[in-house]
Amino acid sequence: MNIAVPTPLSAAKEGAMAVKGVYSTQEIADLVGVTKRCILNWLRDGKIPEPDRDRNQYRIWTQRELSQVLAYKGQRLKPQKWG
Repeated sequence: MNIAVPTPLSAAKEGAMAVKGVYSTQEIADLVGVTKRCILNWLRDGKIPEPDRDRNQYRIWTQRELSQVLAYKGQRLKPQKWG
């Protein structure tokens, strides 16, 4: 009897980061563990640098920008619980 063991999400993220060189905003959000809206809010507020855009004006994220987003997320304070 073979039982499939699910791969941890963090290992899957690390593998995807090593293979791919250019990411979409949704992929960056998935890799970082936040919503796309959160990434766009951070961009609007100037908390992370704006990536380059392709000819269709889509943001194209590189490994460098992914590292910057991960660094920003890591320095944020955890939300406080009320009560």
